[in-house]
Amino acid sequence: MIVFLLFAFSCRAWQIVDELCTSGVYNASVLPASWCVANTDHCKWLNITCDASGNLLGVELWNVPLNAPLMHNIDAPGPQVATMKFVNCGLTGTVPMALESVSTLTALDLSNNALTGNFPWQTLLTLYFLNIANNKISGKSTIDAMVSQAPLAQIYHLNLANNTIQEEWNNVLEATLPGMAHFNIENNQFYGIAPAFLGALEYKIDGNYFVALEVGEAVPYLGLPTSVTLAQCDMSRVPFRRPPPAWVLNLTNYCGYTYNPTNHEYMGNEFTPSSSMMSSSSTATLSHTESISTSTAAMRDTSVTTTTVSFAPSASAAKGSVRTLTGTAQAVRACYIFYFASYLLTLT
Repeated sequence: MIVFLLFAFSCRAWQIVDELCTSGVYNASVLPASWCVANTDHCKWLNITCDASGNLLGVELWNVPLNAPLMHNIDAPGPQVATMKFVNCGLTGTVPMALESVSTLTALDLSNNALTGNFPWQTLLTLYFLNIANNKISGKSTIDAMVSQAPLAQIYHLNLANNTIQEEWNNVLEATLPGMAHFNIENNQFYGIAPAFLGALEYKIDGNYFVALEVGEAVPYLGLPTSVTLAQCDMSRVPFRRPPPAWVLNLTNYCGYTYNPTNHEYMGNEFTPSSSMMSSSSTATLSHTESISTSTAAMRDTSVTTTTVSFAPSASAAKGSVRTLTGTAQAVRACYIFYFASYLLTLT
């Protein structure tokens, strides 16, 4: 009966932590010293967060050289888990589409790893915080399609920097992501119209392929100070074809905004572009004496001719879509089997 109760506790909340400690895939010696110690309270382990009942709420590992595939139980971490952060841990493989079923998850940070394939974008329906920067994530995102159905009001931190994610944006706007405070999509393959988050503390869209920038609300700029640096706000290396909206003119050096009406207008069938494609686009640098009337003209001209392009799904996305048994289902099934076996033992 004691064994039964102990296993029941593990099944209740600790799948992802148990995998790190006992699966044999990961070198437990590189984990924090307080981890994986028998007969210790898991809730007192470093970077572990629990509720009052001892359920796992969050797990974080930073700069821990796991150097192994992403945890199998990433899509079944425990029934109450809200936060998972595995930053610079040498993780490889793909993020399973079944992660979308973890409805309790509100913060996910998998930055600075070597993850590949597409990403389960439906997780944005519950996430407040997402950081997958500095990986090898590729394929087409579905952010624009999602916000065209309903705004994602809860998310305030979105960092997709330094991947090769593709999508045409026309609906990713200030109104459809109204809570955005930290926005970084630099060095990807987004094109169409870039959103304008006038109240953001960080705004970086450099190294993408937008043709125009959202005008934004006609109110005084309330976000970044006029002395902003490119560490906070960067719109360089984007082949804009139109003059900037008025709010850009309040920023130091316009956050690198340049434009030229003859710049090439990128479409989805041109990706993956080489670095020379971006560098070959000529740009006109704005002078500090540029008349705001130019931006007024840009405000009147807000339509952009775009072409809808169908993207073939990546192999990893297709594989995720046909999974018939998620990690959650596997964990639950294992628990039920053990419960039943333990119950039989108590009868003998």
